[in-house]
Amino acid sequence: MKIKRTKTSKRKLSILKVIGLGILGLCAFFLLFIVSINLGLWGKIPSKKELSNFQYQMASEVFTADSVLIGKYYLYDRQPIAFEEFPNHLKQALISIEDERFYDHSGIDFKSLIRVGFKTILMSDDSAGGGSTLTQQLAKSLS
Repeated sequence: MKIKRTKTSKRKLSILKVIGLGILGLCAFFLLFIVSINLGLWGKIPSKKELSNFQYQMASEVFTADSVLIGKYYLYDRQPIAFEEFPNHLKQALISIEDERFYDHSGIDFKSLIRVGFKTILMSDDSAGGGSTLTQQLAKSLS
């Protein structure tokens, strides 16, 4: 016995196929994108060792023979400071300004990326704001 399909059931079936193929295509795109990041096609990703051994430019100090500082030469006068020495309100301010969902994601804030993509691409809004997290900003500055 053969089941006869009506035009509406055929239409529903074809719409479901298109939606299913669209979802499958998006999943394949995101999978390829993640693989391309891991392969380094978008740039080098610093390792955990590189992130923990960060070397920055410090000022060159000139001393007299009796160890008196007479001058510093530098492009940027950067002095090391331990993380524990940062005031708590400075940490909170940095997180609230740069990455308000810092404690809610594992380094990539997909909500912000979707927001920026939507506003930039679909709405042509140049002031869409940033979608990068503090983790991503650190990785970029170290590469």
